[in-house]
Amino acid sequence: MTRAVVGFVTPVADPSAGRALVLDDALGPPSPARFFMALAGEATAPVRLGAGDVLVVDCAAVPRSGQTVVVEADGEFALATWTPTPADDTSAPRLFGVVTHVLATVRPTGRRA
Repeated sequence: MTRAVVGFVTPVADPSAGRALVLDDALGPPSPARFFMALAGEATAPVRLGAGDVLVVDCAAVPRSGQTVVVEADGEFALATWTPTPADDTSAPRLFGVVTHVLATVRPTGRRA
């Protein structure tokens, strides 16, 4: 068995805790530049994600080298690792936004305990 440290355990709305667990506390205040995008298939690069996982994408964020980003090329969206490119490079995909969080489905690994 693998042990994991989960920090704290709390129901989403526990009256005895004094306040509810609110997703905006983790994501930051609502923003018109924040989008939720569901993956249509598996992604193994730059990070391992599965079909149906939801990406939280901030289109106002300035990417840093190595961050996971969503790019647009030929009308399609794809995940990529951000690498700065020269401004005059017209062949580079267009940056859509920076992936800030992922709401992922927990999947079995295929191993038996």
